[in-house]
Amino acid sequence: MILVFAFTAFFIYEQYEFEIDGLAKFLFNSIMESKALLARNLPASVASYLHNFATPHQPKTLTVPMVKTQKEK
Repeated sequence: MILVFAFTAFFIYEQYEFEIDGLAKFLFNSIMESKALLARNLPASVASYLHNFATPHQPKTLTVPMVKTQKEK
């Protein structure tokens, strides 16, 4: 069943590649514009909270302190 669906989806995508890509681009741009509109209309406290805290799906970055070599000292 999954193999049939995968083949069918691939076949349809090959037939309508430009239309599907255009639809995906339109949806992505619409979502990003909606997100920006929502962010502009948030209260300052909520906007500050969202700006300062990483979302759960973003990995936290690890900073490694620089060690000076003998030549740099």
